[in-house]
Amino acid sequence: ALAFIPSAKSRREKEEIGRMLIAGSVCFGIIGGLVCVLLPSMAPQLLTLDRALWPAMHSLMLPAFCCMVLVGADVAVSGILLAENQVAYLARAMVVNLAVTSVYLFTKGRSGSLPAVWWGLVIFFFCRASQGIARIVVMSRQKVSDENLTENYEGA
Repeated sequence: ALAFIPSAKSRREKEEIGRMLIAGSVCFGIIGGLVCVLLPSMAPQLLTLDRALWPAMHSLMLPAFCCMVLVGADVAVSGILLAENQVAYLARAMVVNLAVTSVYLFTKGRSGSLPAVWWGLVIFFFCRASQGIARIVVMSRQKVSDENLTENYEGA
């Protein structure tokens, strides 16, 4: 994103590049998530020979899959926001994400279960990706609105 977004010639081209980057990153996340599901399901012995750990691995498959998909989205979205010089927004969003995740971990994560911690990671990456996507949508709408104002002003 840091290489492609600044070199785009128009707002529309930036948006197309952004959609392509997000879609590609989510696809890689899905592939990684499938590995997180299929490996423990079909060949847990590749991860550990201790059969007592296999049920624990199975309990982490869904949150691991979700994390991988959300990390894919988050990496692309964060790159787009960095390319658009939204560093202050990313820092504020990180504080909110840490607060939300901390509340979850202090309430649900106190059980000490590994799945609870992994679901905390899902919440963290969901917050990051959704806040970033929301910011990109708002920025895009503002630019469209600004362009319309400029066109109306110049046409008057």
